[in-house]
Amino acid sequence: MIRSSKSPDSPTLDGIVEAQRFSPTDERTPPLAEAPIPLEEMPEWNFFYLNTCPPQRDPTIVWGTEVDCGNLQKYLRVLNETSDVLVTPAHLLITATGRSLAEHPQFNRRILRRRVWDFRSFNVVMPFRARATDEVNVMFIPNVDQQSPQAIAATAWRNSQVRPGETMAVPRPFYLNFPRWLLARLQPLHVWLINSLNLKLHGTNHRQRGASTMVNYLGHRGLAPLRSFKPSRLPYESVTLTVTMGATEDRPVAEKGEVVIRPIAPLFIRADHRLVDATEIGTFAQTLREYLMHPERIEPLPEFHSGQGDPTGNGSPAKKSAPIGCARS
Repeated sequence: MIRSSKSPDSPTLDGIVEAQRFSPTDERTPPLAEAPIPLEEMPEWNFFYLNTCPPQRDPTIVWGTEVDCGNLQKYLRVLNETSDVLVTPAHLLITATGRSLAEHPQFNRRILRRRVWDFRSFNVVMPFRARATDEVNVMFIPNVDQQSPQAIAATAWRNSQVRPGETMAVPRPFYLNFPRWLLARLQPLHVWLINSLNLKLHGTNHRQRGASTMVNYLGHRGLAPLRSFKPSRLPYESVTLTVTMGATEDRPVAEKGEVVIRPIAPLFIRADHRLVDATEIGTFAQTLREYLMHPERIEPLPEFHSGQGDPTGNGSPAKKSAPIGCARS
């Protein structure tokens, strides 16, 4: 980003934005903080995007990078030797995302009524395919900055066993039984309520309004190699950050002046320019890469010694295609 120098007579942000005070009300309850981020604390360009870009103009930035998964594959082999539940790259991706959000809390925010609000906790949502029905559902995982990979894997496995329209024993919303023509007329109101009001969490709406981040793992068997990816914007304004990882492939890379074969996976970060700028997205992406390349920083294992891992990735293809939720017998 090019920043032009200001003359002494140039107007400042404080001179442009009128100071405002906010007092908490009974309606401003979890999952958001009691008051929005003060306008005076916003960087100038984020303030510009906030006030000039309605959602349909898509003020998003996508940052694509790659991750060397040698250590990740080695770590998973060691971890799964003693784990009661099968831990996959998808579970490590969720865990690493939670740790990265904790280090970069400016990504754990949303837009509500053209103001910026902090979430009270670090939560994510993740699409998955239920094994019993082969239908796509969405799981909600709270406090991902504090959970272990095994805990994430156990939560994912329990979610994979639920029936259509249910998540972790949450009853199917009654309105989903309405005729489709009626649902089509009610959905705009449903989206407006989620995008306009900071209501209490209840039932299944924690998936629509309770998380800032969607994590998507596209490394399953049968999918084409991922070279570029543009995550779509959800109708819900709560999800402002998307983390997507593709399958690991053996690819040639330069290492110490020589061409070697390494297990490489693509990684894409989509964020909202009204909240963060490109350099912040790049810094977040680097933090996430470091956690994925060195998973022992998430949860140390006495038997694991970080290094280059397995350059060929032998024995790992079956792991990358394992379901998101899978219990060990």
